[in-house]
Amino acid sequence: MNELLTTLESHGLQTFFGLVLLASVLVVLLLNGRGLRAVSDSFQPAEGESEIDRLSVRTLFGASLLIVTTKRVVVEKRWLLLSHASRKFFPLEDVHSVRTWSGLNLLLVALAVYSLAWPVPVTLVAWMVALESTVAWVGLMVAWNRAPFGRAGLLSLRRSRHADIQRFYDSLRSALAGVRSGSAGGADSTRSASAGSRFAWGRAVWGSTLLVLLTAIAQRLTFGHVGYDEPWLAPVLLGAPVAAAALSVRDGLWAALLGWVAVYGVKFPAAQWSDGSVHGIQAGFVLLGVLVIGVLAGVLARAVSRAVAPLALLAWFAVVASDDLAAALDLRVAVIVTAAMAIAGLFSLAYSQGSEAASTDAAAPAAELPRPATESSP
Repeated sequence: MNELLTTLESHGLQTFFGLVLLASVLVVLLLNGRGLRAVSDSFQPAEGESEIDRLSVRTLFGASLLIVTTKRVVVEKRWLLLSHASRKFFPLEDVHSVRTWSGLNLLLVALAVYSLAWPVPVTLVAWMVALESTVAWVGLMVAWNRAPFGRAGLLSLRRSRHADIQRFYDSLRSALAGVRSGSAGGADSTRSASAGSRFAWGRAVWGSTLLVLLTAIAQRLTFGHVGYDEPWLAPVLLGAPVAAAALSVRDGLWAALLGWVAVYGVKFPAAQWSDGSVHGIQAGFVLLGVLVIGVLAGVLARAVSRAVAPLALLAWFAVVASDDLAAALDLRVAVIVTAAMAIAGLFSLAYSQGSEAASTDAAAPAAELPRPATESSP
């Protein structure tokens, strides 16, 4: 008994010291995190030198900063986990090129491929995130015989930073052109791989797809059945994509397709797609129907008004009749379509207000916007 108490006391003491050590590390990380902002504020140009531009990127583990002046380039880095900070300088005239590139986040794409073995809802969201992901980088190349290091660059995983990176790239090109204009034979060797605007689902498609997915899961958990024929939640499955279509035909098509995948993915587990449980012809007619409704809603919203876009749901009677004419005359179908039209109108109004607010913010005068200098964690 005494030996057991001694063992417990020793283990308890070790646990206590371990917790104290962990708490100390967390305190150090917190203090380092509070000092990250100083990375972008501590540098001051020397006499006779003026700052051209700067770009700062923050991550979960630290911060990096590139500053270009009329005479030199400043590279600052701070690593939160290692409590490490560094600053390096090299002359601007030693930079022989500046480059930028952007593309998909290959790590997220690999995770999306791996998610094919997971339940369909997880796979759907993973692929949506992966196809919308982006990585952007800007860097300066220095000749090997003139530099202590061959390049300096910043990488961002956030779409919102693409404009800042492109702006910084343009500033660097102008600065290099100014340096070379004073020397003979200075050809511009800058290279850009910027792809301009990149693919994005948009707020309406994301909102519609997630709403349909959550509604289908709620159907499965509540009623044990997922489909467009249940009068309580089925109107959401039909109305949400039409609300997205009221903004544009493109949003309507994507929302209809992804919504169909969400419904049938929850309705039929992956194993049932290969054992003949899924009626392919019926599922194909439903897919064709929701796509046609999405296109009709988008055309009505564009040609007439967004207020009449929900009328495209009247085509759902034809979709039901293609499988069972008598079912199309059932009062329950009329109730579902009417409720779906009301839901589509409400969500269309919400999406429209959100898009108008975003357009208003984008149209604000550039002089009133502060210069982007930092980035929050991705």
